[in-house]
Amino acid sequence: MSDRGALEFIKGIIVGGAIGAVAALLYAPQSGRETREELGGKAGDLYDRARKEYEDQLVRAREQYDHARQRIADLESSASHVRGDLEDSLRETGEKLRETGEKFRSVAGEGKQNLAEGASRLKDALGAAKSAYLKEKGVEEEVVEEPVEEPKPKRSRTRKTKKSDD
Repeated sequence: MSDRGALEFIKGIIVGGAIGAVAALLYAPQSGRETREELGGKAGDLYDRARKEYEDQLVRAREQYDHARQRIADLESSASHVRGDLEDSLRETGEKLRETGEKFRSVAGEGKQNLAEGASRLKDALGAAKSAYLKEKGVEEEVVEEPVEEPKPKRSRTRKTKKSDD
């Protein structure tokens, strides 16, 4: 029962008791002294019942309050654990992404180097094949050295994102 409901109930007991007392006075076939004694006894009983109901409602309200406080504490603790788990997971994911990025850059660098070496070997092989072909045909070859261009490393770009304040 809510606090408001308990107060309404107590008010109802008091008002009902008062109406009952007035009705008893009006319709009582007893003397005034006997009626006063009876009303005093009933008023005492009514007071005792109202006080007991008040104390019961107060105990229930305290129990509900304590239960609500404990539930809030449990939820705060649970939220704290979930937050910690999420932070750990994000940290691990970030580390894995950094490691993957480093591996990717390393593999890409090796791939560029292997490609440059392969291109150089292919150029040398084509030059040797051309020389052999021209020698077989009896044509003298004019040797012209062409500079070999090394691929320029590209600068890595990072993408900046806006943080939202949601």
